[in-house]
Amino acid sequence: MLNVDSTPYRLQMPRYEQNYQWLHLLLDCYAVIDLSVAESIAQSKKKPACYKGCSVCCRQKIPLSVIESVGIKFYVDNILTKHKYLQIVKNFDQHNQLCLFNIDNCCIVYPMRPIACRRYIVTSQCCSFDEDPLLSRPGDVLEPSRDYLYQAVKLTLPFYNSQGIPFESNEHIFSFYKKQNVVLSSIYSKILNM
Repeated sequence: MLNVDSTPYRLQMPRYEQNYQWLHLLLDCYAVIDLSVAESIAQSKKKPACYKGCSVCCRQKIPLSVIESVGIKFYVDNILTKHKYLQIVKNFDQHNQLCLFNIDNCCIVYPMRPIACRRYIVTSQCCSFDEDPLLSRPGDVLEPSRDYLYQAVKLTLPFYNSQGIPFESNEHIFSFYKKQNVVLSSIYSKILNM
């Protein structure tokens, strides 16, 4: 098992982690995911085509788990400035095709972005708006470690009060996790308290 505290990818929020008992679970999970992505990039020896300002993926249906949605709500309520919050509300009112949290082609909840956003890395060239690289050029889509994904998901299980459930395999754990998933756009109003 990876020592999550030793990875440079672990976001530190000690004051909030004391007040929100679930937060360390999510931050540990994200640290494992980010480490797996970094290792995948290093092993592939390919440069990611993704860059700050690219928003092609931000037009997709983004799955996330309950704990991830709670994390985004926490971030919106506690970290974002009032100005940024008002920008999100403006995006919500415009019913944009872009992710609600994409402001000026930049993710304003980036530290709390979902696993789906963290793990989806395309190499070689940027995606076009009508392209699905998994179909058109699957060799350019990185596949971070599935074992790390299982480990990351397992770290969040106490949030679901499921420590006592005897999971038979990593796939069983991941299956449980996926059943908790929703589409990000379906919970925008809950995150914004609207």
